[in-house]
Amino acid sequence: MVTVCPLGHNNTLKPLFDKNTPNKAILDAVFNGTITGRAYVDTEKSPAQAILVSDFLKCAFISTNCTTEFLVQFSALHLSNGLEYIFTHEYLFFELEKYLDISIRKEFIRDPLKPIPISGRIASIPSIEQFYSAQWKDIFTPCCGDFNTFISNHIAIYEIRHGIIVSEGYAICGENIAELGAISHAEFRGQGGATTTCSHILSFCKKNNLTPVWTCRADNSASIATAYRLGFEHHRDYMFARWQRS
Repeated sequence: MVTVCPLGHNNTLKPLFDKNTPNKAILDAVFNGTITGRAYVDTEKSPAQAILVSDFLKCAFISTNCTTEFLVQFSALHLSNGLEYIFTHEYLFFELEKYLDISIRKEFIRDPLKPIPISGRIASIPSIEQFYSAQWKDIFTPCCGDFNTFISNHIAIYEIRHGIIVSEGYAICGENIAELGAISHAEFRGQGGATTTCSHILSFCKKNNLTPVWTCRADNSASIATAYRLGFEHHRDYMFARWQRS
C-alpha cells in the first residue's frame, strides 16, 4: 500500500536513500523541512521502499531498495506532473530504459580549502523586494514558502548595479553540503556576474564548513565553464529521466 508520508524534521525514512546521491543538499533540505516535498512509501514491504519528491527541482529521489514494480506503479499515478527521476541505481535504469527520456547531468565538487576567486566587485544578501523581483523567484518562493524562510536556511547573494539586479547566486544548504547555482540577466551575461555572486557564497561555505557542489545539464557549456572558473572539479555524471508518455 502506497501512502504519503509528511516530512519536515521527519528523518525516519532518510536511511532508505543513498547518502551519496547527486543533489543531496536538496534531499537533506526536504527532510529538514526547509524546502517543500513529500515521500511516497510502500509500508507493506520490509524494509519500506520510498520515492521522495522535491518541489524545488520537480525531481524524485528513489530509495536504494526500490523495486521496478513500485517505481512503475508510482509513475503511472504521477505521469502528468513532469517529474524527473534521479537515477543512481543501474539495475532500475536498464530495466526501464525503453520507457524513459534520458538527460545527462554533471556534478562538480569543490575542495572547501581551495583559494576562493576574488572578483573585486560587491555582492550582498538581497532585500525582500529584490528577492521577489528576481528571475528565479518563481522557483524559490513556492518551495520555500517566503523570503524569511529561505534566507534563514539557505543562501542568496545578488550583484546589483544602479538598482538593477545583474546576477543572482543561490545555494541550497543540506547537512555539511551546499548546492550552488547562478543566473545572470541576459544583458549582463559574460561579465563575471556568476563568479562575483558565487565567490561570496563560497566564502560563506568555507566559514560554515559546507562542501560546495555544482550540478547542471551536460550540454550547458556556460554553466560548466562557470563551475571550472570557480574552482570546481568534475566528480561524476548521472541521469535525470522523464517517463515517456505512451
